[in-house]
Amino acid sequence: MRNEQQLRDSVLTSVRRVFPYYPVRIEELGDNEPGFSVGVFDVPKEDVKQVEEFIFDLDDKLCEGTNTVILPIVRNRQVTEAYYPNLLTLWVNAGETEKGRSSMSKVTLDERAANEDFAKAA
Repeated sequence: MRNEQQLRDSVLTSVRRVFPYYPVRIEELGDNEPGFSVGVFDVPKEDVKQVEEFIFDLDDKLCEGTNTVILPIVRNRQVTEAYYPNLLTLWVNAGETEKGRSSMSKVTLDERAANEDFAKAA
């Protein structure tokens, strides 16, 4: 059986692998609540349900027979802009693909700032 930190790490890795374009973080539930929520940000409205269902599936598979619960808290672009602007994503050119088209990936504004601070220090 996994401890809670291993479970959190596994869930975070799984969500990021399946939805690599959205910022994801683990969020605490209320005091004395067994489990955690998975915050996913900047999700297009048409993808919200798919992300929620994936997290509910993880809960079903990983928490069966336990008191632990994993809840999705998926925020669309409008909510992310209004309440979590530091978690907005920016498209970043990741180079050319074998088909000659640009491969794009997203980074959060926090990740970009951290990279810029690192570059200045070097």
